[in-house]
Amino acid sequence: MKRQDSKRAPSQPLVQKTISKLVPKQQAERIVQKIKGPKHGDTEISQNETIEITRTKQVSRIDVNKWPPAEKQKSKISVEFEVFGKVQGVFFRKNTRKTAQSLGIVGWVKNTPQGTVQGSCEGTESKMKIMKEWLSKIGSKNSRIDKCDFKNEKSIQTFEYKSFKISH
Repeated sequence: MKRQDSKRAPSQPLVQKTISKLVPKQQAERIVQKIKGPKHGDTEISQNETIEITRTKQVSRIDVNKWPPAEKQKSKISVEFEVFGKVQGVFFRKNTRKTAQSLGIVGWVKNTPQGTVQGSCEGTESKMKIMKEWLSKIGSKNSRIDKCDFKNEKSIQTFEYKSFKISH
């Protein structure tokens, strides 16, 4: 009877089963496929690959709004906007809030008596660039954006708002 070395890494099926508990199934399969290869054979992996799996487990649990930490240190900006066109009665404010929230942008949006939509946004430069593009060119499904004016764009140290709200 052959004695198994105690320092030997676990077998492929055990590794895949363990990985599947930590990350989605497709990702686990990709990890195991990466480990399986001409240099490892079909049933053994080295301790180095096990460490990589552990790192993958840790990365898979990171909240995208909190990672990378450098994003928190990037310059923050604030900008006011007014959107002209068919922007009332087409869920423009609701979709503005949804888009802002998905980008981690805070601020507010409201309809005006003149038929426009006004608001203020705060976020990192990279996220605000996407938001400005959405406000000026994309909008909600049935909206028509004739123009979007941005004013009072400035760098800020901290956010004035805690969330993105629809004002009435």
